[in-house]
Amino acid sequence: MDNSEKILVTSALPYANGSIHLGHLVEYIQTYIFVRFLKLIGKDAIYLCADDTHETPIYIKAKSLNITPEELISKYSEEHQKDFVDFQIEFDYYYSTHSPENEKHSIHIYNQLKKNNHIITKNVEKYYCETDTMFLSDRFIKGTCPNCKTIDQYGDVCESCGFHYDSTDLINPYCSVCNSTPVLKESEHYFFKLSDFIGNPMTTVLTLNESAKMNDRTISDKPCLPSFAKAKEKQHHTQANASCFTFAFAPTHQDNYLRNNLNK
Repeated sequence: MDNSEKILVTSALPYANGSIHLGHLVEYIQTYIFVRFLKLIGKDAIYLCADDTHETPIYIKAKSLNITPEELISKYSEEHQKDFVDFQIEFDYYYSTHSPENEKHSIHIYNQLKKNNHIITKNVEKYYCETDTMFLSDRFIKGTCPNCKTIDQYGDVCESCGFHYDSTDLINPYCSVCNSTPVLKESEHYFFKLSDFIGNPMTTVLTLNESAKMNDRTISDKPCLPSFAKAKEKQHHTQANASCFTFAFAPTHQDNYLRNNLNK
């Protein structure tokens, strides 16, 4: 290995809805040992990490504590970094995914995709909680798995049998916030056309298998898996009813939010 070579090292980003535990620390300690070794033998190594701060679990935890998502991620960022210091783990740079830089580049990618006609819109029926006045994302709705009939499963995948489904496939669905029965309402959603890139090396990973299908439904243009964005109805306020805490993807789309992880 050339000593002039720059080496970037990172670890799995800790999620900003809870404390660091010993299972997390095993990875960070091992990684830091590796980074210290590289530096001791003269390598130009940089150790970077950040809090993972977006998506529904952040919103749920903040709501349960009656604080804003921003207050929640600030609280855990401070706590996480103190824990790392206490265990003598030193990052060259520690940051957050809820940053102006990440927002800028995420929106730029979206705008370029839209400019080149890789974003489409469709009207989709989604469950809506009339009590909490919001559309229910996968983690805000529970019900009985349509495959194995296990109760109290989330709206995307059964934790008992591993079957993937749409939230509208759930049997006896209910809002996980207030336990009320939701109603189906139509809203406009934005989709990333993965089908435009089949065969591209990047999408070879994203398609999950050669046929780009899951449970006989094409992954391309499917909400919440490789879909790039998800929308709420225009009359809803950005934060009050946004069950996915992340970036609004344009000033004219303040109720629409970028999905930045395929697994959340």
